[in-house]
Amino acid sequence: MKYTKLNDPNTYSRITPELEEMPIPAHAIFNVAENEEIKRSYVQSRTTTLQELRILLDEEDITIVETIAASKYLTSLQIFEYITLRGLDVKRENLRKHLLKLMKYRVIQESMLLQPGCVKGIMYYELNYLGFLLSKNGIDFHKGIQFTGISKSDDPCRIKRILVGNQIILNLLMSNIVMERFGVMETMRPIVEGSVGNILIRTPVYVRIDQNSVLAYDVVRDKEEGYLKILDKVNRYYELLHNQDYLNSNFHGDQVYPQLIICGESYAHNVKIRKLLKESNLYNDEDPILFTEDLLNLRRSPVSIYELGEDNKQIWYSLPQNN
Repeated sequence: MKYTKLNDPNTYSRITPELEEMPIPAHAIFNVAENEEIKRSYVQSRTTTLQELRILLDEEDITIVETIAASKYLTSLQIFEYITLRGLDVKRENLRKHLLKLMKYRVIQESMLLQPGCVKGIMYYELNYLGFLLSKNGIDFHKGIQFTGISKSDDPCRIKRILVGNQIILNLLMSNIVMERFGVMETMRPIVEGSVGNILIRTPVYVRIDQNSVLAYDVVRDKEEGYLKILDKVNRYYELLHNQDYLNSNFHGDQVYPQLIICGESYAHNVKIRKLLKESNLYNDEDPILFTEDLLNLRRSPVSIYELGEDNKQIWYSLPQNN
């Protein structure tokens, strides 16, 4: 994998009073629904060249584009949190002006995830074509975050999985968790004699705490397709844990196997997932899978991960914090 400053937690080290005082939501918003649709926003656009764009865009604009490029999909609040952590002083009311400007020049695209019967949904942002051209020399557009064009956008479930993944990363950053690097939608797989091994897993979040601890957060939504995918992924995860080639050589240069953490919509949802895994003979008590929840990753706390023991009792784990 190629790593840049955007994968370095030290890039996001500024916690402001505004970030600390932001209210913690009482309800999770990234649940899924059947027949959910994507509604595009349209603004009157202006034709320009890359050379002209580099003159028209200021530091704040470029930072916003970089952040979206590295994260694939973000809400405006997530954009605000990322760029504030990076040291920019952009007020939330002024962020909208930057987003409209970037939309006007076809640098980013605004869309809404709309559930049936609702008139308002979750607004999110992704790169548009000129944003990709601006970013391609500085961002590693690996398969997980590659630009495929607005017309070929992901389905609502995958978009929400990535939005939740970014929320997990932001919670870790704002909780001052010890991390060496992180990534969005990256793969974990061995390299065998110079070629890619046939066992791999891709998760919304990859986090290297230190040389002895690597976390792979997957996100599961309460949908039939989501259950089928997590069964397949857990099966490949356990195959990876028994593959010595991974420790010999892998894409991240890790010397330990990753710890899989499943982020469900709620505690009840995680209980349902664990039950499904056990019924499918895909739960190994010697190498337990850990869990977290949407709301736990909004509390800015080092305690957001747990194991489900007997009678689904939560056994909590705390992540290390920087001094």
